[in-house]
Amino acid sequence: MRIRTLPAVLAVVVVLAAAQNFDWLGSAVLPLPIDRGAAGTWQMLKQLATTASALQITAHPDDEDGGMLTYEARGQGVRMGLLTLTRGEGGQNVINDDYFDAAGLLRTREVLDADRFYGVSTQMFTRAVDYGYSRSVDEARRKWGEQRVLGDVVRAIRTFRPLVILSRFQGKPRDGHAHHQMAGILARAAFAAAADPRQFPEQLREGLRPWRARKLYMDNVRRQEVWNVAVPEGAYDPVLGETYIEIARQGWWQHVSQYGGGAIAHPGAYDSYYKRLAPDPAGADHERGFFAGVDTTLPGLAAWAGSHPPAWLAAGLRRIAEQVSAATAAFRMTAPADCVPALARGLEQTRALEQRLSAATEIAPEPRADIGAELALKEQQFQTAIADALGVQVLPMVQPERQPTGFFARFAWSDTLRIAVPGSRFGVTVDVSSRSPLPVQVSSVVLDAQWKPGQRATISALRPATSGAISGEDVSSWSFQVNVPADAAYTRPYWKPRASVEESWYQLAVPQDILRPFAPYPLHAVVTLSVDGVPVRVRRVVLTSRHETGLGQVLLPLLVGPELSVSLLPRAAVVPIGGGGATASFTVTAELASNVNGPANGTLRLQLPPGWRSAPAAAQFTLPRLGAEATQQFVISPGAIAAGTYVLSAQAQLGGRDFGEGYRMVGYDGIRPYPFYQPAATRAIGVPVRVAPDLRLGYVMGTGDEVPQALATLGVNVHLIGPQELASGDLRRYDEIMLGVRAYAARDDLRRFNQRLLQYVHDGGVLVVQYNTGEMNHDYGPYPYDMSGGTRVTQEEEPVRILQPASPIFTYPNHITAADFDNWVEERGHGFWDRWAPQYEPLLETHDQGQAPQEGGLLVAHYGRGVYVYVALALYRQLPQGVPGAFRLLANLVSLPKAPHAAGRDRVQTTRGGAEGR
Repeated sequence: MRIRTLPAVLAVVVVLAAAQNFDWLGSAVLPLPIDRGAAGTWQMLKQLATTASALQITAHPDDEDGGMLTYEARGQGVRMGLLTLTRGEGGQNVINDDYFDAAGLLRTREVLDADRFYGVSTQMFTRAVDYGYSRSVDEARRKWGEQRVLGDVVRAIRTFRPLVILSRFQGKPRDGHAHHQMAGILARAAFAAAADPRQFPEQLREGLRPWRARKLYMDNVRRQEVWNVAVPEGAYDPVLGETYIEIARQGWWQHVSQYGGGAIAHPGAYDSYYKRLAPDPAGADHERGFFAGVDTTLPGLAAWAGSHPPAWLAAGLRRIAEQVSAATAAFRMTAPADCVPALARGLEQTRALEQRLSAATEIAPEPRADIGAELALKEQQFQTAIADALGVQVLPMVQPERQPTGFFARFAWSDTLRIAVPGSRFGVTVDVSSRSPLPVQVSSVVLDAQWKPGQRATISALRPATSGAISGEDVSSWSFQVNVPADAAYTRPYWKPRASVEESWYQLAVPQDILRPFAPYPLHAVVTLSVDGVPVRVRRVVLTSRHETGLGQVLLPLLVGPELSVSLLPRAAVVPIGGGGATASFTVTAELASNVNGPANGTLRLQLPPGWRSAPAAAQFTLPRLGAEATQQFVISPGAIAAGTYVLSAQAQLGGRDFGEGYRMVGYDGIRPYPFYQPAATRAIGVPVRVAPDLRLGYVMGTGDEVPQALATLGVNVHLIGPQELASGDLRRYDEIMLGVRAYAARDDLRRFNQRLLQYVHDGGVLVVQYNTGEMNHDYGPYPYDMSGGTRVTQEEEPVRILQPASPIFTYPNHITAADFDNWVEERGHGFWDRWAPQYEPLLETHDQGQAPQEGGLLVAHYGRGVYVYVALALYRQLPQGVPGAFRLLANLVSLPKAPHAAGRDRVQTTRGGAEGR
């Protein structure tokens, strides 16, 4: 193909997501269609024309006002940031069994994916942990430390430097969740504190500067109340082809773990209302928008230098603004590259003004730095706009061991490694294309490696590109050989693992990464293009490729990880102990996974408490290839133990090195996974607990459900009931059937064949239904009930009052007392019933401080010759943490069919009148 040249050689280096603010979204693998080409260029032109910026402050992922974010970012060109106090560790999970810290990783990824639709440029988090639903602001203050979390919010404001702060919540009881209320309280406090150099001076010593936002607004305002700004989220954008709320709903759909998926927006108006709180509380006057009265033009930056700014500054800003106007005038949807020359001139002038500003002693240091920060943002926006207009694509890929060949090679991608290990070597290919007819020169391509926090290295290409100048269908390909240092750090969260889920604050392993969603990925490609002589870069994360059935080709960023992942399951194992202290043996399973490119042979052994033995004492393992996995069971003989906790750990030796931790990839189909590391350890907890013998237990799995594993540690043989058996199998063979967590939300077959379970109870079976949400509020029980209130009891330290101490659930085979509810974590329970028919008998009562007594957490009803039990207590949270009382209560629940004087199959007749039918 003949290479055409422009009359004047442009030299522009194009940057995609290079600045820290843009990189924090985690280097999107592929941009959304609305962020590419002409649509992306048009939105960047809007951003270039304004200095407007806003930061919304929320408490959890999924709290954000997505429609407002989308309207402001995509519709008005506002640089939008989102500060989420927590990562949602205490939230529910309808998709898988990731809870606590793993749920935090999952929900961090979900909000990052949502942000891509909203157009949010920067996502930040404090170190506060979501410790579960809370009604008490005082509890949040106590657990988080108000000054501590305020410092993080101030840091976020000083880092992002927004002109407007938008509090999602009001800081009042109407916000509901105490975390919501705290978010509102902290937003108000941080608005003032961020501008005060006496507040958190250690941040100033680190290089941050005080920042005074011009305005503060709060959300959660209704139309009939006093408001100042109405955001027209339902407005239609003809370039993007959707309304802003429609785009935002696609973002909200990304919170799959909380809602299972989203719903499209109905046609019509979608206005959200905000009330101004500062600089002075407003009356009912309606403003044109958040930035009414604030000069957000580029020339307006000159006023930041003082009442008499230098003439050269004002003139330089006007020239940049003129180039933005010229680019906007030249823009055409069918030929976005027509605006590139003006954008190139604007970029060149921005850099020249930055250079002059840095040496301008006539401007005070702080305003000079503030103006410089804004110009640096404009520099990034110019570069992104040029890349979009030219159709620049940079695709850095790890090379497979065998490249596809032949005619169909262009339609295929071979699988590559996904995790590089310290000391390994692999190839990377970077393909650069510019789909515009305007030719650009590829000046250089390098790899930017960050193998350890704060340590960067540059890797040069092995050979020059196949073509330096590219346009249209041309591709410039560059090859690299990457050597991973032997001391490279693993890709993992930058905060330390919590010793207990009761800890409500993360300690940082890499303090410089504070506020980030995740630590940076280790390897990026940086491309230098040339258009009219202005130096610029395009930055993309290095990708791996794998074909997955049902998903097709899945591209993920390269990670660094260990040669060997070692896990020990279960994480917590209850060891039943008898009255004399003797106990039987139990089994733990070690799981191994190899990242070695070739065979991995080694030895695995357990480290046990004194006097304990394992069979085998050690085991040899062979993992024949990269990605191979293996398991090894150990039978543990603890001898005589007392009530308490004992730690067992696994250690594998491979190539003279010891490996004692493992990771699993937290995620699900369609979401980018992230590694969650844990020590290869099991907490064996001696508990005086017994289970009735010879139980035949059927279990209908729910979601986020590890109860069957807990039952296995009690010696109960669990049979999982699948859809076919639930529909037509003989359920009478089970002494008891237990429904898993949120089973009515997760199992369509359960909803369809629920009557078969009720018939099973009527015929003499025992059915135990664990915690469910509103999906169960359709009279699936034998008698009417109502759970529409979604009632929960969140203060796990509040007492539990046993109403029916003689019930078999509290007497057989273990005597349950109030002490069994000590040391619970996260909450007492969720999905309490609000009302129920008289045939149901409540067995216990508990409540939060200030809450009315709640008796809907454990109810039992006789139906026909059987028993129906509903238990909303959060057993599923307690069991993985090894809470003894939860195991003892679970043992009694599964033993109920064998309890003396308890209703069960062909054992005891119904004790309540009218129980033979609904």
